[in-house]
Amino acid sequence: MPHYGTERDGAQIAPGVRAARSAAIHYNHGVEEYSVPCRTGEPCMPAIVVEERHSIARIVLDNPARRNAVTLNMWRQLEDTCIQLGDRGDLTLVTFEGAGTETFCAGGDIQEFARLRDTPERAKEYDDQLDRALRRIARLPQVTLAIVRGFCLGAGLFIAAHCDLRVCRSDARFGIPVGRLGMTASYAQIGRLAQLTGYGFTQELLFTGHLVDARRAVEARLCAFAESETEFGPRVDTLMRGVQSMSPLANRVHKRMIQALMRSGHVDHLAPADWRWSRVMESSEDYTEGVRAFLAKEKPAFKGR
Repeated sequence: MPHYGTERDGAQIAPGVRAARSAAIHYNHGVEEYSVPCRTGEPCMPAIVVEERHSIARIVLDNPARRNAVTLNMWRQLEDTCIQLGDRGDLTLVTFEGAGTETFCAGGDIQEFARLRDTPERAKEYDDQLDRALRRIARLPQVTLAIVRGFCLGAGLFIAAHCDLRVCRSDARFGIPVGRLGMTASYAQIGRLAQLTGYGFTQELLFTGHLVDARRAVEARLCAFAESETEFGPRVDTLMRGVQSMSPLANRVHKRMIQALMRSGHVDHLAPADWRWSRVMESSEDYTEGVRAFLAKEKPAFKGR
């Protein structure tokens, strides 16, 4: 049975995951798959499912009966999953997808709103949990990639927006129709999307509730590319291979530098502590290996340190 490092080298496992996974792990051509348990330790359904292959973790929003809408328990699972994966030095890439092939995520699960968001206090608790999970996605040290097929609405769009990279199939549709529910997005959610696409595009989605197609998403710089069904898989694979060909440490440092720039707004406004990231690589093993491999015309064997 293959072993992909989930519990090796003293890696930390989120509470309850180890026991639940003993019955939930499936191996399929070298892929390790497990469903993340609820915080009670019991199995959850709908669920966040994690698949690992080599240095890639694939997070799947698994609620196909409701077009992969995210429940409160799924938001909790998502936060816990990102905390767990964030400690994993053996992972270089984390992808986010919807279960099946037709929908990335239709948003939050509105069916539970009347029960779980029925008072202002409970609505705030619910929304705070959502924002905590999104922050954990953004804080993952690995490169993150949202792979969007079909509908990507509301909370689903914000999950994608908190990833580093987003790509979509040509049938993808994006929107934030929360105003039709008499709701608003949070400051953090609006701010993240506006950083990526500008306020004009963000205002269009919020004020009209209209859905935009894949072409508009690429034009707005929300997605790197849109491809037909036949070309989508190969293009995604090429992108993922490109990420994996880089020094894992360089990718992590670049991510820190980009986050610092997004937070400060301009290089002149960086905090003194932020500048240290620009000098990390020169003393790293990856730098030594990269230069050696280039001169020897060999493929570098990066260690991520």
